[in-house]
Amino acid sequence: MRPPRMLFAVPAICSLIGSLAVSAQTLTASEDTFITIHPELSGENSNHGPDTFLYMVGDNLSPFATSPLVKFDLSLFSGMTVQGDATFSIHASHVTATGGDRFIDLHQVLIPWSEGSVTWNNFGSTPGIQFGTDVAASPMDSELLTPTDAPLTLQFTIPHALIQSWIDSPETNHGLLLHMVTGSDVNFDATELGGIQPSLTFEVGSEPSGTVLPP
Repeated sequence: MRPPRMLFAVPAICSLIGSLAVSAQTLTASEDTFITIHPELSGENSNHGPDTFLYMVGDNLSPFATSPLVKFDLSLFSGMTVQGDATFSIHASHVTATGGDRFIDLHQVLIPWSEGSVTWNNFGSTPGIQFGTDVAASPMDSELLTPTDAPLTLQFTIPHALIQSWIDSPETNHGLLLHMVTGSDVNFDATELGGIQPSLTFEVGSEPSGTVLPP
């Protein structure tokens, strides 16, 4: 697992809300990979932790279903309070022209996984993605992706309560899964590529220890 790392510092964005000193934070993913049954991606027992792209293929294209997994290390923010909803960003660098528009769902993952070992077959107690057991039954957000718009960065909203729960109870932080019911290939940039990396942006507040200058 990569250590938590801020994508960039935001020293000027600091203000007081009530008694809290609030600052904006942007993190890159600490773990990202994808699980697949796609035979050309080495199939259901393959691990893709080192890959530079996060592939996604819709469930309708059997046997090719593929879904990315992304996780963020929030240990640096222990004891802090999340202010407002968070934004998860991921860059789609290539979208296959055939297959029309894609609706991409973002789900909370409910089970542990590791970038270096997870596969389609060992993701949970039953191979594949079990909605309501392995991941939340309903998506927290969905985005429309039109092939002619790529490359572009998709942005999903994550409820502040979920980010807060991950900070307060790190053992429940199993990250996010991107899922597509219908549609052919979408390639997202992985952290390993070093380009536009998956990121999480949010605001946190803590009790000010001294004078906080307005922005």
